[in-house]
Amino acid sequence: MASLIITASSTGPTLALNPILTNQINSKSAQTIEYSVERPTSTASGAVYDKIIEASAKYGIDTDNALRIARCESNFRQYNEDGNVLHGKVNPADSGIFQINEKWHLEASQTLDLDIHTTKGNIEYAMRLMKKEGNRHWNWSKPCWGGDGPVKNA
Repeated sequence: MASLIITASSTGPTLALNPILTNQINSKSAQTIEYSVERPTSTASGAVYDKIIEASAKYGIDTDNALRIARCESNFRQYNEDGNVLHGKVNPADSGIFQINEKWHLEASQTLDLDIHTTKGNIEYAMRLMKKEGNRHWNWSKPCWGGDGPVKNA
């Protein structure tokens, strides 16, 4: 059985693989996945980007599309500069990374034991919405994230 060891330091997580697993990985060609939205350079936004990739895979959602929407809605931010949850400029009831509308989704998210005011809860709830209903909840911002080609600046 292969083992994976993850350690953390001030410079970030480190992965250590046992030699058998390393040889298995090295013997296969590596595949790099590129998305139309570049990974943000800030630590916090980069972590959100990674969490969206992970969650979209978990839910079977188109990762590139989820990244495009999150980029347009919040630039991968759950919180604003003062540490409070990011709310919409046009609609203050829109909350967090995916600008989940509290009026329509707060109670439903709580029923699922998800807190849309946290990074994890906002992403998880958005993935569930996308899985169940597609992208219709983000149609108003489709000119930013929709269509082919790189995502427009938010």
